[in-house]
Amino acid sequence: MELKHSMNLLASRYSLVFKILIFFMIVTAIAVAIMVSIMTPAMDPLFLAIEDAGIVNKVLDTGMGMFLRHIDYAEGMDILTMQYDTLLGIVAEYESELLLFYILTWIVLFFYRLIVSMTSIPIADSIDVYMNTSVHKSLIGSFAENLWVSLKYAFCATIINSLINTGLGIMTYQLIMSTVVNWGIVSFSVALLLLLILLSIKYSLLLGWVPIIVNEKKKVLVAFKDSIVKCKSWFKYGFLCSFILYLFVIAGIVLLGATTFFIMVPIIIVSEMVLLRIIELVCYYNVNKKRYYVDRNTIIKPREELY
Repeated sequence: MELKHSMNLLASRYSLVFKILIFFMIVTAIAVAIMVSIMTPAMDPLFLAIEDAGIVNKVLDTGMGMFLRHIDYAEGMDILTMQYDTLLGIVAEYESELLLFYILTWIVLFFYRLIVSMTSIPIADSIDVYMNTSVHKSLIGSFAENLWVSLKYAFCATIINSLINTGLGIMTYQLIMSTVVNWGIVSFSVALLLLLILLSIKYSLLLGWVPIIVNEKKKVLVAFKDSIVKCKSWFKYGFLCSFILYLFVIAGIVLLGATTFFIMVPIIIVSEMVLLRIIELVCYYNVNKKRYYVDRNTIIKPREELY
């Protein structure tokens, strides 16, 4: 039911998706431009050394030969292993350049995530006003009104999510590497399923963070603590909704991305960003037994016996 009401709200406020999409594309374009300007001086010597060694061409030729059965599998693996060892040797010669590149990349990605996260509070505030009054509040107005709170939330959320997501990424990688020999492609499916479950758990634990900030006007860290303490009230609703949403997003990216030359991918990602904020508010309102609009003519009154 929460997901259904959230989809209705998304349909009512779908203009937010296009506004956030424009913002998202501008920020992404700037980040990519900065990354390219960083990558060119830092990585050109490494790329030139790899090109001079002919590693890419040898790997492609060997892979195609193995696929067409022109090269024996064992012989092909020996060639690929030799090229891999050559690559490691070249990379070892450019450790200082790579270290600088990693540091600069991390800084750019941190600020990119920080700026994108600053949209969470304005989106939630605009949706919250609509749920209470059925009035469309300007996203720019919400952003200006909540600028300082958005910055504090984005800073905390970026650090917390970066730490958690890094840990989940490492765990998923280790799971794949430890099972791929015995399980083959199944290991990727199992690792992806486990990753989605863990991401849904993380989302459910932090589900109340933004609604508490927006609705109760509490400070960022106080709202974070309250979200963890009260998570059992909305955990099962948030977990189920987010897990289903993540599955649909992956399916949408794979199917629509491939058939539309990835034109739909940014729209899917931004729609997910907005819908996650809506789910948080819907679960928060339902748990707290508060009425809310899903469109101009429909008011939802949560049934007490369900919560």
